[in-house]
Amino acid sequence: MMVEKTRPTTAARTALKRIGMDSTPTSLIPDKSMRCVGLAGVLVGAVALIGVDLVTTVLVSIFVLLSIVQFDSIFIDLALPLAALAFISTIALAKYLADEQVF
Repeated sequence: MMVEKTRPTTAARTALKRIGMDSTPTSLIPDKSMRCVGLAGVLVGAVALIGVDLVTTVLVSIFVLLSIVQFDSIFIDLALPLAALAFISTIALAKYLADEQVF
């Protein structure tokens, strides 16, 4: 079986350049500690993004369930703006992690 050599995609090459690596196979192994820190920073940011999104989704679902159980629409009035704010903050944080600038 012949193994085909592949090159990183354009997005992967851009991400590698951003942390100080080029796309040659030997450079994919970090030889400086700062390269690892840069990559770890991106991963920590992605995990934080997922965590914030998860917490807001749980809060919105709790508000909706409380609205159903209590027969009170005030919880829906709280859930809708929270869901909108969570969506906008997720988009803004993802854009910041990708481009290192918000706008």
